Formats: sequence, structure tokens, C-alpha cells
Amino acid sequence: MNLKLVTILGGTLALTGAIAVLVFWILGRGEAAGERSAEQFASALVHGDAGRAPDGGAPYVQGVRDYYEGVRGARVLDVRRQRKTTRMGRNKRTRSNLVAEVHVDTGRGPAVLELVFRDRSLVGKGASIKAVHELLPRDVRDDSLSDAQFVALAKAFQHRDRPANNLDLSGRMVRIPDSIRTLPQRVRRLTVPQPAPSPQLRKAYRQMRCVKRAKGDVEKLARCVS
Repeated sequence: MNLKLVTILGGTLALTGAIAVLVFWILGRGEAAGERSAEQFASALVHGDAGRAPDGGAPYVQGVRDYYEGVRGARVLDVRRQRKTTRMGRNKRTRSNLVAEVHVDTGRGPAVLELVFRDRSLVGKGASIKAVHELLPRDVRDDSLSDAQFVALAKAFQHRDRPANNLDLSGRMVRIPDSIRTLPQRVRRLTVPQPAPSPQLRKAYRQMRCVKRAKGDVEKLARCVS
């Protein structure tokens, strides 16, 4: 075989191998950064300290605690890359995001939150949180929780009625407590007693009604003011 061709093939294989190693190194470093950030976020939730949260996570600390009426415990269940395909006309675009699942024990029962990280942050020291939302119980990995924990999760989710979205947990929404939401829609209004009108006011009302009935008749208008 031509020595030049062998050299070219060898160089190509070496370059391909180096690129593959670099990609796996970046992905592995990204998952490690995501796990660190998820652990920091879980700690911040339990302690109610936004200063413990990773980059991008501080607003969500108070938002999650307000929405779920406090957080007693939190632990990271999983950190992985999630592939998502979007269609634009006839073209498909597939991209992957690094996500983490965090199980939280709250005042409104257990829930599983999904943290979505910014891709551009994965090669840095830590993963920056882009969004936080609640997962449906059916979307939680089967091996993440015990049967009893899944039952408790499903019951709490049913009571909350819907999963919390990113806006709910962002700290920008004012959540209505369950104790208020369960009140009847029609609440009887308080009756405020009105003071009795003075004699002068009653006379003015009578004259106004008289003028309306007169409809421009001069004689009737004269009687209204007599």
C-alpha cells in the first residue's frame, strides 16, 4: 500500500479518535457539572437559602418554596442528557439538553422537579439552570422511586391538580394558597349600612323627579319648585 495513503488514513483515524475522546470528555464533564449544580439546588431548597443555588437557580429557590408551601427534603434522582426532536416544515432538528430530576418533600406533598441546564454552561465550572418544571408522575423513571413513593407522588399530584410549569416556579408568580382556592366562588358580600338621607337631600330628589316628569311644561315646572 502506498506509504502516503497509509499516512493519510492513519492521521484521519487518529484525528477521529481524538475528536471522539474530546466529545466524551466534554459530555462527561457536563454531567458532572450538572450533578454538582443539582445537589447545590437541592440544598438551597431545603435551607431556603438562594445563596446556595447554582447559577440561574436563585430565583427558583423562593419560587419553589412558595408554590409548594415549603420544602422539607430534596435529593437528586438522576442527571442525564435528554434528546428532543422538533419539526420545522419538512426538516427535523434533534438536540440534546442536560437535565436533572430532583425529588422534593414539600408542604403540598412530594413532587419531582426537572432542572434544564444551558448547553453553553457545560464546559465551565458548573451547569447554569435555564428552567425548572414539575414532571408528571408517569414521566419519572420507574427505578427512581419505590412503589410506596410513587403512590404518594401520584396522590399528591392528583391533589395539586396540575404540574407546575416554569413560570409557576420562577418566583415571578403570586400563588393563591389552597385554603383560599377551595373557598366557594361566590362569597357573600358584607352589607355596609347606608346613612339615612337628610331632609334637604330628600327634597332635592323629589324636585329632580318632578322636573323629569314635567318634560318642559312651564306650569308643571313652576309647581316643582313651589
